[in-house]
Amino acid sequence: MTATNTHLYRGARLLAPLSAEELASGPRSLQIVFRDGVEIPAELLQNDDGDFAIDVPEYLTAAGTTVTTRIWHVTIDAVDDTSALVVGTKV
Repeated sequence: MTATNTHLYRGARLLAPLSAEELASGPRSLQIVFRDGVEIPAELLQNDDGDFAIDVPEYLTAAGTTVTTRIWHVTIDAVDDTSALVVGTKV
């Protein structure tokens, strides 16, 4: 997945090379590539109600800023032939 910035925040988008249906099929491991080139593993989670969240481990931006571990609510948004995760609030 490609992030639109160097970190996640409410409204940030993670562009996926998967369809919205593939993303919505359930939990999965992800690889996030941030705009500054930093790559990290993450997990797409789904609760019993069908809501999604993304579990992002602590990482260091290319500028040297530590971003702490966070879990974010996300929604899936269809974008042409691909899809995106839209970041919501912190869990």
